[in-house]
Amino acid sequence: MTRTTAQRKGLLLLIHALQGWSVPVGMLDHVLQAKMYDRNLMPPAQSDGSGPLVINASISIQELWDVAAKEKTFNVEVDLVQEWSDPRLTWQQQQFQGVGELVLDRQADIDKIWIPDTFWFHANHYIKKVRMQIYLRVTSEGKVQLSRRDALEMRCSMNLRHFPFDTQHCGLAFGSYSQPLHKLDYRWDSLAGGQGAANAFTTRDNFLRGEMCLCTTCKEAIKVDRGTRTSRNTNFTFRKMVAIINLQRHNSRYVWTSFLPSTAVAIIAYCSYWIAPYAAPARVSVVVVSSLTSATLLQSAKSYMVSPYMTALELFVLVHFWFVLLAMLEYTLVHFLLSYSFELHHPNSHAAKVARQRKAERRLLGLRELREEECENSRPLLPLPSGPEGDGSKGKPMRELQRGALYDIAFSENELRDFFAATDKSCKGRVTLQDIEHAVPVLGLEDVPQTQLHHHFQNASCNGSVLDPAEFVDFMAAITPLHANSGSARGVHMPLELQPWKVRGARWVAWKLADDPLIIDRNMRLWVFVVEVLWQLFYWIVWQSGWEPGEAALVS
Repeated sequence: MTRTTAQRKGLLLLIHALQGWSVPVGMLDHVLQAKMYDRNLMPPAQSDGSGPLVINASISIQELWDVAAKEKTFNVEVDLVQEWSDPRLTWQQQQFQGVGELVLDRQADIDKIWIPDTFWFHANHYIKKVRMQIYLRVTSEGKVQLSRRDALEMRCSMNLRHFPFDTQHCGLAFGSYSQPLHKLDYRWDSLAGGQGAANAFTTRDNFLRGEMCLCTTCKEAIKVDRGTRTSRNTNFTFRKMVAIINLQRHNSRYVWTSFLPSTAVAIIAYCSYWIAPYAAPARVSVVVVSSLTSATLLQSAKSYMVSPYMTALELFVLVHFWFVLLAMLEYTLVHFLLSYSFELHHPNSHAAKVARQRKAERRLLGLRELREEECENSRPLLPLPSGPEGDGSKGKPMRELQRGALYDIAFSENELRDFFAATDKSCKGRVTLQDIEHAVPVLGLEDVPQTQLHHHFQNASCNGSVLDPAEFVDFMAAITPLHANSGSARGVHMPLELQPWKVRGARWVAWKLADDPLIIDRNMRLWVFVVEVLWQLFYWIVWQSGWEPGEAALVS
């Protein structure tokens, strides 16, 4: 083939292509001029111009991705097809070489024809990375079909109480922006009355990307509907076309990254009950590391989204966090009771003496209150060294009076010996006058003159320099005489038999626990696993039954 022949054939092909391109453009301009077409006027619905213009619409989702629970949005790429009749766009096919259909894909040609001002409800913005595609098809009978592909970021009203086992109802809604219902109406599909609505919404295979999938437990995974909306400014009613997509979440990721680790951390904390409480470093290390890990898992669960309520994932991790914290509190109690038990069973130890000092100081503060209170049901806190004449007690020693009236005094002789321990800071078993002077604020003897203190000290010690516990009891009884009607209504200052049952019960429990602190560990080894199993059953059964469903409202 020579060069001249090739150039001639190429020129003929170019002329043929230009002719094929010029015919539709010339046809469109000729039809528009012949009909005096005005793109700003909406075509009439019927020959007489009565009734609204009906637009048959259908949707095809190409892709749906990035369903963000934190922002409550999702991205979608959707094809929207709208069909209507425009009697002004009719022509005779014989006039244009038998052409019965025009397909326009240039925006300049599409702008010459009236198209509805359809917009998407609840759309944040168009995704610029995906180019919008649009074309217009016109037939010789005046049928117009507008197809466009949009990529949008849509809002979705989500209820995340069951996250990550939630089901979300996200919708695509569209309608006319300016034309009310009495002028422009939408219907699903091309069948009158919307009978073909079930086929008006289609999806591409595997159109969902990410952790969401179509709901398998819902009656309908995809549902289309027609509604209306009323403008607040103009009070006009507009048609609103809605397509609901029911989505459920793939939760295996959260099971492996949150649920199982949270359960494992709690079980590790439970294992601390088998570690001897005397091995404090080992037990504290296990519990502290478990609590820190549980706190990190809780923070991770809260980072998935921002919601004003607690989600199912947060609830699960939070309960396990409290279980781990309970292990720390339990060990604190056991360690305290062990120390207390040591003091009870070794009364001559230094720790026991220090404990008695603390106890005596608290009792002496109560003694100070007793001297300032008046009560109807009163008993003398300390018996007087000598009673009134005729009662037979004059001249009797202090300890003999106490043995004779043990039930009627608020403090026994042993308790008064605890007062001695509060004064005996050196724990030597005897106190000097200087020790008593230092303990004056605790003993409540600020108002007693110094000379009187010396006088009673010399009498109790038989002119000695120290007081033993028995002599100290006589000293306190002589220096702090109480009136016969003084006392207190408080149960803690009354004999055990006269105290309320709650106080007696609390003391009995404290004594039993202090007698065998390890009983707590032995019981916790069983009950924590029982509670864990019950919690797991309760959580998963309640979740399956739809606890607090709070179904999110469909697109409104």
